[in-house]
Formats: sequence, structure tokens, C-alpha cells
Amino acid sequence: MTPPREVAALWRERQRIHRQWYALDEFEHPDLHDELEDLYNDLDAEIVKTPSRSRADIKAKLEFLRECCQDDPWEGEQGRLLEGFLDDIEHLVVGGVA
Repeated sequence: MTPPREVAALWRERQRIHRQWYALDEFEHPDLHDELEDLYNDLDAEIVKTPSRSRADIKAKLEFLRECCQDDPWEGEQGRLLEGFLDDIEHLVVGGVA
């Protein structure tokens, strides 16, 4: 049984795959485009289910959540509350992690 990967490492891999996927012309390389998209989605799922074991892992999950909120923003008070909450967590729990 392989040990679970760190969330921060999964996040870095997801960012790398996203850059490749985004730069790829899906019409010239449809199979590779689909393969990278599947890998990207698999990494999303793995990040969500993997427990954080360090401040770097929490920071990676915060970045992931912020990205999700940008893609599908909450409106009004809920959105401001969520943004403030994410800021608070980052300041109180993660502060100092580069």
C-alpha cells in the first residue's frame, strides 16, 4: 500500500497539468487534451479527499477553494463571508507559509 500523497504536492501537479492542458490546442491533439483533462479532474478529486497533514497542505486547499469560488462565485453577503473566512484561515492558520 502506497502512502497518501501530500495535498501540496497534488496541488503543484494539478497546476502543472492545468498549464499543459490550457496551452494545448484541443483540435490538434484531442486525445492528449482529453487525457490531461481527465488527469486534472482526478487530481481535483484526490485533493478533496486527502487529509491535510501540514500548513502547506492547508494553504494548497485554500488556494483550491479560492479558485473554485472564482469559477462559481457566491453573491452578496455569502460571498463576502466566504472570502473573509478564507482570509482569516490563511492569516491565523497558514500565516508564514510561503
